[in-house]
Amino acid sequence: MQPCARRREGTNTADILYLIDRLEDILNAGWRVPLTNKAVIDHQALLDAIDQMRVATPEEIKLSKRMTQDKERFVSQAQTEAERIIATAQEQAARMLQGTELTKSAESRAQAIIDESRREAARIKSDADAYAMGVLTDLVGLLGKQQHTAQNGIESLKKRLAS
Repeated sequence: MQPCARRREGTNTADILYLIDRLEDILNAGWRVPLTNKAVIDHQALLDAIDQMRVATPEEIKLSKRMTQDKERFVSQAQTEAERIIATAQEQAARMLQGTELTKSAESRAQAIIDESRREAARIKSDADAYAMGVLTDLVGLLGKQQHTAQNGIESLKKRLAS
């Protein structure tokens, strides 16, 4: 039986898998006890492989733990970023809604001013028409008096010329 290779620096998953394969090789190389499922194996080779696994395993666990922590940190950062984006979007939507409400309010106020201006213009026109009617009526009356006066003057002159 061959002794297991010594642990290299920077142990990786391949080293752990290699050591598991070595354990299997040691077990398969053992002598089977007839009529049982038991085997006689190289005790020292098995202990060497277990020792190498103990040395290699903590590095793998540290690597796995670091990867898990990194993943959790990335997920946490992504969650924080997602929450920030959602909050920003909600604020922007609120501003847009507020802008829409302000626009609607301004448009409503502008329409009210336009309606009031039209009513006021109609009232002023009606008052102006009534005033013009009054002035023209007074003028017709005055012209009627002037015409009557002028007619009387003509009649008076005709009588003087005839006498």
